[in-house]
Amino acid sequence: MLPVVALKLGSDAASVPRYLEGERAVLVGASVRDEAGQRKLAADVELERDVHMVEIINGLLGLNGVTGAQWVQ
Repeated sequence: MLPVVALKLGSDAASVPRYLEGERAVLVGASVRDEAGQRKLAADVELERDVHMVEIINGLLGLNGVTGAQWVQ
């Protein structure tokens, strides 16, 4: 699974992997790129069985500097 998170340009992307790991999502890899006035972080994660994707997205949207989040397969 791959959550893609949009952040305000200049925002600290490190809060996203910290949040994911705290939500029992094992971070396998991540990439960050700046484009069109925003920063995008794509995180390759493995989820534990009882983790709900909707709850993770809602939590990501609550992080400071996050302007969007979605799951991509």
